[in-house]
Amino acid sequence: MSEERKKKIVCIEDEPEMIDLVRLILGRRGFELIGAIG
Repeated sequence: MSEERKKKIVCIEDEPEMIDLVRLILGRRGFELIGAIG
């Protein structure tokens, strides 16, 4: 059985809501988002 690996993206953004939005959109496309406020 092959394990599906998600590609990871780092998002650095001042607005936590934008991190959540980007995580939602990219998550639907199979990406894992790592968010940081900064």
